[in-house]
Amino acid sequence: MKNKICINHNLKTSKYGPIYIDLPPDTNHPFNNYIEEKDIKEIELNHITDMTNPSVCLNIMMVTGDYDNEEKVNKFIQSLENFEYTFKYAFIVIDSIKKDEDANIDESAMNNFIKKLKEKKILSDDAMVRIDALQYKTKAIEYKELLIKIFNYESIDKIQVNKTYKNAFAYYYSLYHSPKQYMFHIDLPRAGRVEYVKSDNNEKDNNFILKCVHLLKEFDKSCFIGLLGWYEGRVNNNKYKNEFSAYFDAKIQISLQCWVCDTYRWKPTSDNTRYNRGFYRYQTENAISSSISGRGLTSLALHGCEVNVNKIGFRKNQ
Repeated sequence: MKNKICINHNLKTSKYGPIYIDLPPDTNHPFNNYIEEKDIKEIELNHITDMTNPSVCLNIMMVTGDYDNEEKVNKFIQSLENFEYTFKYAFIVIDSIKKDEDANIDESAMNNFIKKLKEKKILSDDAMVRIDALQYKTKAIEYKELLIKIFNYESIDKIQVNKTYKNAFAYYYSLYHSPKQYMFHIDLPRAGRVEYVKSDNNEKDNNFILKCVHLLKEFDKSCFIGLLGWYEGRVNNNKYKNEFSAYFDAKIQISLQCWVCDTYRWKPTSDNTRYNRGFYRYQTENAISSSISGRGLTSLALHGCEVNVNKIGFRKNQ
């Protein structure tokens, strides 16, 4: 499968060279007026995929009340349906808006949410579902003990769990406690952000989740595999095939809006593999990209045109 990409001159050149994006799908898009033929490059996509069905855990991160919001739930399920994958494991993490308070779970509303996921074949009928509400107040010491396993703090006395970027703790908590090696995550669709729709390449061997796991197995230095929108840049990192390298915030990294991770590869296993404690305060994409890079790992990305879903701008009330 051939795909055309072009240099985006609106972005600074990276240390790996020019930054490319997909040609806009709309031929009338104003960006096309600035594209020169010499800036267009054709690459090969749609690599052979190992179709062995792995055990992948669905990770859902919400704040209290999200799962009881019909509009948010319906939009989220619509996006998940497009991935065409039924999960046998789910890890739901409920965050608190205030990071010094405990999150609560409305059991009735949560049970209804899980019921909808099963009705729509997002979860299998016998799926094992773990639900953790983050208890910042009650479990403050426990969370400090978790962070000192991930980051190289000298003692828990110097750890401030709530001194981090937005919901970053929920990401680290999810990754560390994942019940399966491979974890799939997408953010809840929110106005002003993105959502996921079916692509034109809906054959079974274009399944995004299966392709991600295949790449994680094929490239032993890959840790996160994400999904590129046509507007997101990528570079030619000579360590990896061009189509797998993503550009984000001037580093080789991806947005954490949608990804599959090898959590065993990410998880520190000794004092020597813990991440620099300074990263805990960073914006999450920057922190994770920089920290895994320090261990010789990287994030890669798949083009929307070679998988069964596309990442697009959020469409309100659709």
